[in-house]
Amino acid sequence: MLSSLDSLKLGDTAFTLGVGSNHVRETVTQDTSRKFGQTAIVSVVHPTAWMSSRAIVHPGAVILAHTSVGPGSIVGRGALLNTGASLDHESSLGDYASLGPGARTGGNVSIGDRTMIGIQAGILQGVTVGSDCVVGGHSFVNSDLDSNSVSWGTPATTVRTRSIDDPYY
Repeated sequence: MLSSLDSLKLGDTAFTLGVGSNHVRETVTQDTSRKFGQTAIVSVVHPTAWMSSRAIVHPGAVILAHTSVGPGSIVGRGALLNTGASLDHESSLGDYASLGPGARTGGNVSIGDRTMIGIQAGILQGVTVGSDCVVGGHSFVNSDLDSNSVSWGTPATTVRTRSIDDPYY
């Protein structure tokens, strides 16, 4: 896939990858950075997104339309906030993690690296969701979830474990 970029002069190019799968997005970004180290990885923020001036957004993050990133929040490298998602105050979305369309968190939520929070899911304030998790759409997470788990329901219940590169759709 990267071989098609070999003929381009990328020294003055900045990029962000919009690959949907969190694990694949991380792998492709790292491979691209290694191969084309002279390129800059930048974040993309839709003009209708609301971001606190006290939020931190790391390179490669994509923040889509009608999203909200609260004060003191941290959006990790390569993370994705899909349309209408909300990361509330003092919350963190790990590297290459994603909030699905309309997913919302309370304040002081921690979401681990490569974790996928499904469409319209909600996470109660103060909850920690580990790395490499999948939370099903329309679920409500009201207690901490261990890394490498798949959970869904209201309240969300862990139904199985998962490997880092297991597909989630």
